[in-house]
Amino acid sequence: MNTPEEWVDIRGEFDGIVEINKVYNIDCLELMAHMPTDFVDLIITSPPYNFNAGSSLKNKYNNLLRDNLTQDEYYEWSVKVITECMRVAKLVCWNIQLIAGNKEALLRYIGYFNKNIRDILIWDKQNSEPAMSEKVFNSEFEFIILFDKNGGGRKIERAKFARGTVSNVIRVFRMINTKKDESIRKTHCAVFPDLIPIKLMEYFTDENDIVFDPFMGSGTTIINAIKYNRRFIGSELVKEYYDYAVEKIESELSQYKLLFSTSGQQSATSKRNEDELSQYKLL
Repeated sequence: MNTPEEWVDIRGEFDGIVEINKVYNIDCLELMAHMPTDFVDLIITSPPYNFNAGSSLKNKYNNLLRDNLTQDEYYEWSVKVITECMRVAKLVCWNIQLIAGNKEALLRYIGYFNKNIRDILIWDKQNSEPAMSEKVFNSEFEFIILFDKNGGGRKIERAKFARGTVSNVIRVFRMINTKKDESIRKTHCAVFPDLIPIKLMEYFTDENDIVFDPFMGSGTTIINAIKYNRRFIGSELVKEYYDYAVEKIESELSQYKLLFSTSGQQSATSKRNEDELSQYKLL
């Protein structure tokens, strides 16, 4: 990140120009349409899962956004968004869970983009989510699909890790901060742990690279971009989530500025990172 003196209001008022270190209350397709090719270094995101397609269950967006497309509609929408994500980013990390509402569409677009998929990481949650129906497995993992418009094999040119040092399974045991988690999940019921964007940024970016989250939700990716000295862009269509994310991001910036003013950028970053990682264990 830049120094505190260079930080301004993070709320982006979209006028056809996409600014860095801004978050926008806008459809990500509209925002990306105004980005040049390779505008950002990395996308880390988790799109709507189509949770309540054919179901009365509460959806990922707490019924504030339609999350019950047909399989064909969800497939066509996903292909459109992934195509644009690959155009504007040098690498795309796409977190998705296989569920009844997206299974057919998800497997179809994995096939459609087979030449653009570098790898599929597994996020092992270490705890199963109880199945909602009889004769259905509990769910203990999600996919993180790595999309690259340049295609090819499994080699990821942007990778920062040495040969033989990183697994394609991320096992995360969360030491839960109950009050914090409860507050977040009341606002957004599908929040991934901070360690997911932290590890992906570590694997694929350098400081001052630009990280974009087109489905910003509660702001987890953006907050960790700030903590780890990456520039950022975010978009979120649902106004309630956008306002909540902005509040969280501004709070993070305020704490960072305070630490910066007393200990300097490097010390502030180190202190914040140590505090955050103390909540997790990577297995």
